[in-house]
Amino acid sequence: MASTSSRRCFGSTPVNNNSGSMVEPQQTGFSFTAQDNELLSSFDEEDELSVTPMLSMTHSGGGGGHFGFGVTPIPIISSASPTLVAPSSSSRTSDGIDDGMTMMEAMERNQQQLAQQQQQQQAYSSASLHEPLGVQDAGLMNAVDMLCDDMFLCKTDVLRQFARSRGIAGGSKVDVVIKLVQQAHKHAHGDSTDLSHTKRFLGGVFADEVRTSGLRSQWTNASLEASHVEMACERHAKFASMSNSSKKLMVRKASAESSRLLRRLTRPFQDEYQQLSNAAVGGVHRQFKEELDQLVDKWSITELVSPFCSYLVSSIRHTTSTNLMTRTEATVQLVQADIIRPTVEDGDASTLEQYMRLLEKVVDEVNRREIIYGDQRMNWGTDTGPVIMSSIASFEAAAAANKQFEFDEVPEWVQGYVKSFASWEAIVRNDIPLFADLPPRVFHALLLGVTCWKILTLIHGDAAKPSDIPRGYGAALKQSLIEFYLDDAKASDALNRLMAYVQAPSDRVRGGVTVRPEIFPCILQQLQSAFHEANDEHMPMRVALVFREISLTTSRCERAYGLLPLMVRLTEDLKFHLRFAEVFRHLNTKDRNTVRNSNVHMIKTLMYFEKELGISAPVSTKSTAFLVVILLYLSSRSNGTTTPAILERYASVTGRDEFGVVSLTEISATNIHELKVALPPQLSYSSWLQQGDTKEKTVYSVIPSTAVKGASNQAMLISQAPMMKALDAISRVPWRINKYMLHVQEAMIREGFGFGKIRPGFYPLHYCNMRDGTINHDSLDEPIYNTQQHFEYHKQQDTDWRNLQDTRSSRVHYLQALRQARSLVQFSHLYFPNSMDFRGRMYPIPGRLNHTGSDPFRALLEYAEPKPLGKVGLYWLKVHVANKMGMSKLSFDERVQYVDEHTEDVIRSAESPLHGEKWWQEAAEPMQCLMACKELADALKHSQGAENFPSRIGVAVDGSYNGLQHYSAIGRDAFGAELVNLVPSERPADAYTGILKEMLKSIQADSSRDHQVAQRCLGTGKGLDRNHIKRKTIKRPIMTQVYGVTGYGMSEQILDELVKQNAAHGLWTPTDMKEMAAYLREKVLDSLGVTFRETQLCRKWLSEVTELIWEAQPAETRNAFTWTTPLGLVVRQPYRVRKEHHLFTVHGYSRIPGDSVSPASRKQLSALAPNLIHSLDATHLAMTALEMQNRGLSMMAVHDSYWTYACDLPELSSVLRQQFVNLYDKYDPLWELKEQWEESFFMDLRRHGVKLPDPPKRGDLDLRVVLNSPYFFS
Repeated sequence: MASTSSRRCFGSTPVNNNSGSMVEPQQTGFSFTAQDNELLSSFDEEDELSVTPMLSMTHSGGGGGHFGFGVTPIPIISSASPTLVAPSSSSRTSDGIDDGMTMMEAMERNQQQLAQQQQQQQAYSSASLHEPLGVQDAGLMNAVDMLCDDMFLCKTDVLRQFARSRGIAGGSKVDVVIKLVQQAHKHAHGDSTDLSHTKRFLGGVFADEVRTSGLRSQWTNASLEASHVEMACERHAKFASMSNSSKKLMVRKASAESSRLLRRLTRPFQDEYQQLSNAAVGGVHRQFKEELDQLVDKWSITELVSPFCSYLVSSIRHTTSTNLMTRTEATVQLVQADIIRPTVEDGDASTLEQYMRLLEKVVDEVNRREIIYGDQRMNWGTDTGPVIMSSIASFEAAAAANKQFEFDEVPEWVQGYVKSFASWEAIVRNDIPLFADLPPRVFHALLLGVTCWKILTLIHGDAAKPSDIPRGYGAALKQSLIEFYLDDAKASDALNRLMAYVQAPSDRVRGGVTVRPEIFPCILQQLQSAFHEANDEHMPMRVALVFREISLTTSRCERAYGLLPLMVRLTEDLKFHLRFAEVFRHLNTKDRNTVRNSNVHMIKTLMYFEKELGISAPVSTKSTAFLVVILLYLSSRSNGTTTPAILERYASVTGRDEFGVVSLTEISATNIHELKVALPPQLSYSSWLQQGDTKEKTVYSVIPSTAVKGASNQAMLISQAPMMKALDAISRVPWRINKYMLHVQEAMIREGFGFGKIRPGFYPLHYCNMRDGTINHDSLDEPIYNTQQHFEYHKQQDTDWRNLQDTRSSRVHYLQALRQARSLVQFSHLYFPNSMDFRGRMYPIPGRLNHTGSDPFRALLEYAEPKPLGKVGLYWLKVHVANKMGMSKLSFDERVQYVDEHTEDVIRSAESPLHGEKWWQEAAEPMQCLMACKELADALKHSQGAENFPSRIGVAVDGSYNGLQHYSAIGRDAFGAELVNLVPSERPADAYTGILKEMLKSIQADSSRDHQVAQRCLGTGKGLDRNHIKRKTIKRPIMTQVYGVTGYGMSEQILDELVKQNAAHGLWTPTDMKEMAAYLREKVLDSLGVTFRETQLCRKWLSEVTELIWEAQPAETRNAFTWTTPLGLVVRQPYRVRKEHHLFTVHGYSRIPGDSVSPASRKQLSALAPNLIHSLDATHLAMTALEMQNRGLSMMAVHDSYWTYACDLPELSSVLRQQFVNLYDKYDPLWELKEQWEESFFMDLRRHGVKLPDPPKRGDLDLRVVLNSPYFFS
C-alpha cells in the first residue's frame, strides 16, 4: 500500500481568503457538489500503487475564502481489505458530536438511539421498516471512524444536503456517513450482485454466472460490461423518473418515436380528413365537425398532427413510478387474467364507431376535470383526490338514475373479489362503530385503492411496491371521511382506527393523519380471508369501478394505456396546447421569449393573455376531442399486410368500450442505446469480421455494434470491405495501464491544485472580492446602485461561474477516467473497439478512457506487448521526447541533440517527477513528456543496453497541416506543397509563417498608401505599439479555412486574438479591432490565393459545382450529396432541415418535430469541403493500417496522428508516404466527384439545362517527391 504519511487530510489544503493570504479550509464552510463526487479507489492490497480514493467537496464561498469547489481525499474500504491507515486526528467541533467524544463513542450512542427508534416502530407492519445501514455492518463502522476528521467537519445540514443529491436519506449524522461510504464503495468498484436494474430494463442479457463483484482479476468481458450496464440502467431509471414528472420533459424524451409516427399520420390525415369526419359525425355530431373544420383551416396539418404524436407517445411511455419501468408487458398479464382480449379487425367503420361512442364521455370527463384542477399547474392531468372522488360521484349518480351497468362477461375472480370486499365492508362496519354509518362512497374510495394494488401485483409481481400506488387514493379516502364528518379531528380518528384495524402504519402530521399507501396492501391481505357470502346492492356499480380502475392502473405502466383515459388525457393536453398556440401568435417578441425561456406558470399565463387579448372563444373541448378521435382511428388502422397499425387495441371482456386498452406497436422495451452506457474497454478482443450473421454483430456481448451504420455499410461488413478490415486492425491493438503514470496523476489529484489539462479542485470566484455597487443610506427608501460597479460585478460573476462550470465538467470527466484506469490497472491486456462515422473516420467506442483523449488520458496508456528498442528505437524515442517538449520545428538531429543536452533533466524528471526542478512540466504535452522521460531513463539504465530494452511506449508522428497537404496533393500545388512539407527540406516548413510573410508584404504596401487600418496593424514602432500581426493571430483562420469556415467566422477568430493582445496594451477601441479583423481576414484570403493557388482553385470549384446542383433541385425534395471513397465507402452527408413546431404544456414550453419529410439542409454545401478531406484522410489511414497489418506490424492512429513502437517508426513513416502517393497517384477526387454527381443528379441538371464545369487544371507538382520528404509526418 502507498504510504499515508504525505496524504493531505480533508481540510489540510491551504486556500486563499479575501485578502490574498492562505487559510485552512476547516476555517470556512464547505458544501458538497454531486457532479464532482467521483471516487477513485484501490482494489488490491497487493498492488504497490494502491492509493486512497477521493471525495470531492465544494466550497460554499463564505467565511473568508471564495471558491467553486475543492478536492480532498478520504479513506474508503477496499474490496480486498477494509483496513486502512487512518489520517491524523483533529478536534471534532461540528454539531452532533461533543468535544472530547470519539467517533466510535458517537456511533455507539447513535446505535442505541436507532435501536430505541426501531423498538418503537415494531408496532407497525414489518414491511415498512428497514434497519439503518451501519447497525449490522461492523466493518463499515470501523472504516467510518477514519472519516471523522473529514466528514464531521461539515455541518449536519450540509452533509444531509449532499446526501440527498446522491439519493440518500438518514436520520443521524453517523447513519448518513455510513450510507455515503457504502454508496462510494459501490460506485468505485461497480459491485452489483443481482443486476436488478439490468434485468428490469433489458431482461436476461447476462448469464447468471456473470461475476460483477469480488476480485477484478477474476472478471471477464461480460463482467466488466455488466457492471457498467447496471450503473447505466440505474441512472436511466432516475432520469426517466425525473422526466415523467413533467410533460415538457416527457415529450422531449419521446421526440424520436413521435417523429416516426408523424411520418405515418401526416399524409393519411391530409387525404382522408373530410371523408372520415363526414362518416364519423353522421347526423348527430355536426357541431363537433364544424368546430374542427375551423381548426383545420386555421392550422397546418403538421401543427395539428405533430402535438398529437408527441402526446400519444409520451403518454403511453409514461409511468408513475420507477418500479413500474420494466420489460413486463401489461397487456400480456391482463390477457392471461381474462380481463382483456386482442381485437380482431372487424372493419374500419366499427372501429370509428367505437371511438365516436366514447366522444361525449370524453368531453364530459375533460370538462369535469378542468373545473377541479383550476390553475394548479402540477396537478393538471393527474389523478388527485378530488378527481377520484368526482369519478366516484359520477358512478353513484348513474346508479341513482337507475342506469344499468351491463356487461357481456365478468371474470369469476372479479366477482369473487367484489363479494369479498362487500363481506369485509360488513365486518368493518360491525367491528368499528365509527364506520357503521359511513356512506358507501368511503368504501368505494377504498375499493379503488385496493384494486390499484391488486392489478399492480398482477402485472409486476413482487417488483411492485406500496409506494407505486398514487397518493391520490389516500387523499380521496381522507376527503370522503371529512365530507361525511365535517370535522377533521373525527376524520383523523376514524382513519387511525381503520389503519390500526388493518395493521397499517400511519404518519401524524400537523393538521391530522396522512394516509400511507401501505393501507391498501393490508386491506387486500384481509380480503383474502373474507367470505363471499355478503349480498351487495352496489355489486354492478362496483364491478364497473373495478374495471375502470384496471384501465387506469394499466395506464400507469409502461407501453400500455386504457382507451378512455388515453382519449381524456390527449384531449386535455391537445386543448391546452391549441389554446396557448393561439395566444402565442399574438404575443410580441419579448413575451414570446419569456414563455420560451422562463419558468412561468403556464395556466395562469394562458388565462391572463386570453383575457388581455380578448380571445373570447378559445378552442373548445368538443373540437379537440373529435380531432383526437380521427387521429386515433388513423393510428388504429393498418396500411396493408406489411405495415401494422400504430396502435394495438385490446377489448374488455365486459364488452364496454371505455374499459378497452391500447398499446403502441412501434414502442419496444427499453433499448440498450437509450441507456447511454459509459462503455468500458474490452479484456479480450473478438472481431466481428469473423461472425456470419449481420444481425448478431457485436463489439460487446450486449450492445449492438456501432461500427457499421446504414444498409450500405452493413453490406460492406458482409463483403469484408477494406474499410471494415482496417477498422478491425485498429481495434485489435492491445493496451494496458501505465502504473507509473497512474501513480503520478493520482498523487497530483490528491494535491488538488491541478496542472495542464488536469483541472484544479477549486476555482477562485473573483467577483466575491468586488463591490456590487449597492449604496445604502437611512434617507433612502430603496438602495441605489453605482451603475459601473454594478455592471462590472455582474459581468465578473457571469465569467467566474462559466469558468467554474467548465472547470467542474472537465474535472469530473477526468476523475471518471482516472477511476476507470485504477479499476483496470491489473489487467494485462485492454482493447478499445473502434467505430466509424459517415466519413470513415474512426473513433474508440469506450468514451471515458481511451487513446484519443487529451494529454493526461494518453499518458495513462501503453502497449501491452513490449518490443526491444533495437538500433534505431533509441533515436526515435529521443525524437518523441523532443516533440512532446514542443521542439517539433527543429530537424530530427537537432531534436536528438536537444534531448542529449538535457539527459540529466530527463532522468531527474523520471526519478522525482513531483520534486526538484520538474523539467518535464515545461513541455507542450507534459504528461506524455513525463511518460517518455521515464521510458528513456529506463532504457539508458537498462543492464543489457538500450537496444535490448523492452519498450511499450507509443511513439507518435503527426501530419503537417494535414488538410492543406491533401488539397496540395489534389491540385498538385507545388508552391503550397513546400509549405506543408510534401517536398523534401532540411528543416520542417511552417505554412503559417509563409502566409504571414505574404500578408505583411501586402499590409506594408497598403500602409505606404496611408491606409489607416493597415498602419494600425503595423503599429508606430514605439513602445508596445509594434509587431501586432503575429503567427498566432492568423493561425486559427488559416487552419479552419481549409475546412469551410465562413468569412464571418474568420473575422471572429481574428477578433478573439486581437482582444487578447489589446488586454496587454489597450491601444485599440472595439471599433478599431473590428475594422482590423475584417481587414486581416481579406489579407489572409488574398495570401492563401498566392501561396496555395491551386488549393484555392479546388475549393472554389467545389463551391461552384455544389451551388449549381443545389439550385437545380426542388427545395422540398433536395437530396444529400454523396460520394464513394477509393476504398468503397459510400459517404452520405446527414444534414437535413430540422423543422420544428412549438409545443405548450402545463409544465412549460418545448419544441417538437414539425415535418414528416426532411429535405437536405444548406449545411450540405458548407460542410462538403471539410467532409471530403476527412473522408480522404480516413482512406489514407485505412490504407496505412492494412499495409502495416500485412507486414505484421501494429499501429494506432487518431485522424492524422499515428503511433507505433519506436523500433518500427521508420517502417511506419515509409508506409505513410507510400500510401499517400498511391492514394492520389491514380485517383483524382475532383473528376470522380464530377462523374458521380452528374450521374446522381442527372434529371435535375437536365431539367434546368445545367452542365457541370470541369475541375481546374492541376499544378506541376511531382507527387512522388513525398516519398523522400522526411517531415511529411514528423
